[in-house]
Amino acid sequence: MRLLEPAELTTDVHWWELAGHHDPAALTDAWRQVHYACQAVAEAGKSWASEQPDDSHSTLVWVPNAERLADQFFAGVLIEGDTHLRALLRPWDMKLFVIDGLGSPVGETDAEGKSVGELTAWVRDTIESRIGPQHQDARPAPDLPEHPLAGGGSFTEPNQLAVAEIIRFYANADAVLQRITELVEATDEPRTWPHHFDIATLATIGTDADGAMTKTIGIGLTPPDSLSDAGYWYVSPWSRDGTASTTGWPSLPFGSWIDRGGSMPMALLSVDDVTSTEDPAEQHARVAVFITEAYNACRRAHDDG
Repeated sequence: MRLLEPAELTTDVHWWELAGHHDPAALTDAWRQVHYACQAVAEAGKSWASEQPDDSHSTLVWVPNAERLADQFFAGVLIEGDTHLRALLRPWDMKLFVIDGLGSPVGETDAEGKSVGELTAWVRDTIESRIGPQHQDARPAPDLPEHPLAGGGSFTEPNQLAVAEIIRFYANADAVLQRITELVEATDEPRTWPHHFDIATLATIGTDADGAMTKTIGIGLTPPDSLSDAGYWYVSPWSRDGTASTTGWPSLPFGSWIDRGGSMPMALLSVDDVTSTEDPAEQHARVAVFITEAYNACRRAHDDG
């Protein structure tokens, strides 16, 4: 059983200092606008990439730059064929790109002033002009969070400080999750899922004779939702056959367990609990301690179950 130590998630792992103390409404609005813009990015993989049962052909990956916030991207799945293409969003200025296999732009546009439908149409038209009609119909993400964009509104210029914070959230999460994939076997590449817009990895702890997953632990960062107005880190165990209540689970130095009605509980650490300190080393340490303590508890529960 491979357990984790907090130092393994902080040593040689880049962490951007989180500012905290933002206007909550401005931060939520910026996060929602980035989320909705990424629906257009996901359209490329949904329509042209090889369809996958787990919907991973719709996901995005984080493309980091440890030197500049302005040069970090959400990138869609690479569309393979005679001409490799992928769509990207640069959150810093809310600009979308379609690039070829060498990384050269074949088209770019600004999100500001456009609706989600117009932005999605631009992605479709740009890709179709290069490689032909879509391979399958794209299924829109259901139940996206409330925002004027959901009703056909246009993207506006978001608060720049809020966008910078969101970039730091995802850059930090990707760096920590990448380290986890190095430490824990059978762990997926970190992906951002366009529906909930969480960036996460999934560790497969158990499989059956057919190779189907029976026990997993998901680890990630998700935007504000009904569980937290600020967004949160989570560690989420799942077992195909087992259930457990919150009783008997060890208390966490940071964060808490959330009762999920009879299934295994989920550990949650609010972003506000991370940014309540201005010390970046302490911010990083809180996340590292939370993940390791929660992951280790989930792993022990799986191994005892």
